[in-house]
Order: sequence, then C-alpha cells, then structure tokens
Amino acid sequence: MLRVAISFAVWCAAVVFVLGGAWWRSFLEFRSSTEAHETILFEIFPGEGFSEIADRLEAGKVISSAEFLKLYLILSGGASKIQPGLYEFEIPRETGELAKAIVSGSSREAEVRIPEGATIREVDALLVRKGILREGEFIGKEGILPREGTFPIRTASSAGRA
Repeated sequence: MLRVAISFAVWCAAVVFVLGGAWWRSFLEFRSSTEAHETILFEIFPGEGFSEIADRLEAGKVISSAEFLKLYLILSGGASKIQPGLYEFEIPRETGELAKAIVSGSSREAEVRIPEGATIREVDALLVRKGILREGEFIGKEGILPREGTFPIRTASSAGRA
C-alpha cells in the first residue's frame, strides 16, 4: 500500500513539474519577445497531423518551439481535436492561446451569397466589397478563374499589404 502511495505521489509530482515547466516556458516565450507584432494567416488542412501543424507553425515563426506545442497538445488532450480552417494569428503568439484556437476551431470564415447568373467579374467585385479579397484576386492575373484554392480573408489590418 505504501509503495502504491509513493508511486502515485511521484507520478503526480512529475505531472505537476511538467505542466508547471510547460506553463513557465510558455510564459517566458510570450514575454521575452521584443519583436513587433504582426498578423498572419495560417491554414490547417483536413487530415493534417498535429506534428505537421506544429512544424509549419515553427517554420513560419508563429511559435518558437514545435516540440513544446506538440507536448502541450498531447498533455491537454487536444492533439486529436485540431480543427481545419484558416486562422489569423498575431505573432509572436502564446502557445496555450494558439492551441486553444486551433482546437476550438475559431478559424476565419465568411459566407457570401453569389447571385444567380453573376459573371466572374461581378463575383470578384462582390468579394472585394465584402473585404474578402483584393480586386482581381478572384479572377487571377490572366482573367481566368482558378480551378481550386483558398483565398485568405482580408481584414482592415491586412488589406493594405500585398
């Protein structure tokens, strides 16, 4: 009985130590950044694994450690609950907040009703008026509608950028 109690206490201490260390690292990661804040769009594709997502976030400088995000997602139970979609992140981003956003599925989506019989140019103008795309972005450079693809939703902060 004593052996079980000691094993349980050691296990609990290890979990508290790991979670405390994860929180502390996340806190330091967020506080230590002196970079100017920037907003980026990041897409998570259906069927993409949490490890791939974490690696892409690190490569895009959204987070400083893919391994830390992976550990956080595993310990919080969110590794298998990540929702696909287009996300807008301010970087640098605190790891815990980022993990909550991609698990809750708070991606950026817009619903647009296209009138029946609208031309491609009219659809392009509608998307520009709604603030979703810049003029000509839907049509493409050659005036040809792209067969497939995603179109990032523009915001007031990102509308002026190329």
